Amino acid sequence: MALSRQERFALLFKDELVEGQLPRLPGVLGETHDDSSPTVDTFPLTNPSIPQPSQEVRSPSYGENIEPVTWSSNDENEPGPGSTTASGKRKRKKKGKQEVTITAAKAAITKSSPASNSTPDLGLKLGELAASDETFCPILAVSKYPYKYVDKELSEVIADGFFNAGKFWERTWDIYYIHPPPSVAAKPMFLVPSTQVQILFTEINKELDCEVSFPKAPRYVGFNLPFEDKAAPRPRYLGRSNSRTSFDDMTSNVPQAEFRPEGEVETMEKATTRSFAAFKQKMEAALEATKSKSKASKAKKQGERIQQKQKWCRELKRAQRYLGLRPKRTATAKDDPLQKHDLSWTQLQEAREEHALAAGQILPQLDINEPVPYPCDRDVVFICVDVEAYERGHNTITEIGISTLDTRDLVNIPPGEDGKGWRDVIRSRHFRIREYAHLINKDFVAGCADRFEFNNNQSEWISIKDAPQTVAACFRSPFSANLNGTPESHQTPTTQAAAPAPEKRNIILLGHDITQDITYLQTLGYNPLNLSNLLEILDTASLYRALLRDNNPRSLGAVLLDLGIAGWNLHNAGNDAAYTLQAMIGIAMRALRAKEERRDREEVKVKRVEDAVREAEERVLEEAEGWSSPEEGDDGGSPYSVVRDVPSSGGGPSRGQGGGRSGSPSRGGRGGAMGRGQENAKTRRAEKMAKEQAEARKDVARHLAAQTL
Repeated sequence: MALSRQERFALLFKDELVEGQLPRLPGVLGETHDDSSPTVDTFPLTNPSIPQPSQEVRSPSYGENIEPVTWSSNDENEPGPGSTTASGKRKRKKKGKQEVTITAAKAAITKSSPASNSTPDLGLKLGELAASDETFCPILAVSKYPYKYVDKELSEVIADGFFNAGKFWERTWDIYYIHPPPSVAAKPMFLVPSTQVQILFTEINKELDCEVSFPKAPRYVGFNLPFEDKAAPRPRYLGRSNSRTSFDDMTSNVPQAEFRPEGEVETMEKATTRSFAAFKQKMEAALEATKSKSKASKAKKQGERIQQKQKWCRELKRAQRYLGLRPKRTATAKDDPLQKHDLSWTQLQEAREEHALAAGQILPQLDINEPVPYPCDRDVVFICVDVEAYERGHNTITEIGISTLDTRDLVNIPPGEDGKGWRDVIRSRHFRIREYAHLINKDFVAGCADRFEFNNNQSEWISIKDAPQTVAACFRSPFSANLNGTPESHQTPTTQAAAPAPEKRNIILLGHDITQDITYLQTLGYNPLNLSNLLEILDTASLYRALLRDNNPRSLGAVLLDLGIAGWNLHNAGNDAAYTLQAMIGIAMRALRAKEERRDREEVKVKRVEDAVREAEERVLEEAEGWSSPEEGDDGGSPYSVVRDVPSSGGGPSRGQGGGRSGSPSRGGRGGAMGRGQENAKTRRAEKMAKEQAEARKDVARHLAAQTL
């Protein structure tokens, strides 16, 4: 007779039961720490509408309440997989005055290492459904535990003692199977009970005097999986394995997903879209857990690269909003006209276009000879910084360039081509450090500190001790604007008193590869990151990559050349700051044009496909004309007369060109004008081309619809 779930569970821990209670096992679902803060080991993809099963079980042998079996962590500040100390290193326990070391652990494992756990036979049948309160681990993920989830210090020791040389597969494992959705994996996934994995961890901890446990969620959420959702599939028992050979033999003959053991009562609730989505995500997480560390790392890096690209594109769009080139999104998903079912086709198309315009998905063509159509978002002030240091000592700051663009100055000014109309409102300043005037870069870059191209070619000399205050003044109102033509650093108390009261404005810090410039300013004694009104930091190197959709960075000179901006005397801090601000404007303008050009190319592509499909359809129809059918009432008529003339000695045309047995014009010979075989082949090719082009047209239409939405 098959044992109940409680009886099987009691048998697993019959040697560890004390006074009728089960030990608290690290990693079992539901436990909270002593401070009552919930652990992150629970799988988040569960259906909250399904009541959570009780974790408390009762052993029939003892007839007493058994302490709930819960997941726990010995250190809630555990930083990484398999480690249990805040430092991420192995936790050693002192025994008297001696400490168990890695070398001693290796020696202990060499002398005696458990080859197989003693797991009692639970009498399970093939295909028997697992209980909803059981949790499972992908066996392939467990087999990679020391190589992927454990810190390097312990990885080799654990692998040598419990995993290498077939030791892992020689343990006794109860194998379960589950069929993921076909979109996730074509083959079944194989799982083992988390209780058996915990037994392995207990043996490792006992043998090595360490504390390893289940990897932490959410980063490793696929390692330990609950299946309490009764509207989703649950694992089924496959068999017992104690070697890699038996595992391979067993997993090569897995029942189909529809298989049910005899006498099973259907308990699965009706599936919902939400439960299926949660199950699919759970299987994807489990599949990710089975990947090797290199594959997982590659996937992680690819995800990070995608996020970085999206970040650059969003920065470019925000820059356009700050300049009034793009509207701030006002429409939401709730306003989607597709949700309205009472609109006609024409009304739906109009509503979709209005929604796309309101959402910023479609931008009308910009008239560069008129002021921008949208308000400048956040009323920002762009402050661009470039710092030059001495090539033989990077802590020696020789030049500081600061250029400012107040978006209030753009009101009623047309941007012109690539933003040329806005360049005149940029305010640029060039500061030189008096103490380092004799230091000129010439070995690695061609320095040109004396050739400032803006502000009437006037540089400003300041001392190193006044540099932090001078730079700080540029980040306050009036933002580098000269009063009566007098630089702010040279103003008298009278002119300063005439200045308007300072206004706190939103600031966008700008630069080309600006990280280094911020470091230089911090070295100088001024940290712009401490500004409370600093809205964000933009980098033209990233904005330009978003424009080109290219991962490779470009120098400021290359960016200016592509944008058609003549950059004179680069590596002068004042010039670089001014040109960087001009480049930001040019990139924002070019991005609008690039989008329009891409849309035009798509429209041309669609038109070409439509023309090709139309031509193919016409050819097919032309070639289909003239063929008779029984429905026309024609019985074939009288036979045609036989042409008995013998061809001339020169020979007739080849079969493919009209040779062979000739016939009348209507019936055609075996060759005819092009040959009957060639005519049929041509017809088939035309039909195939028409079909392919029709499919291509549908794909393009779907692509454009997706872009519009």
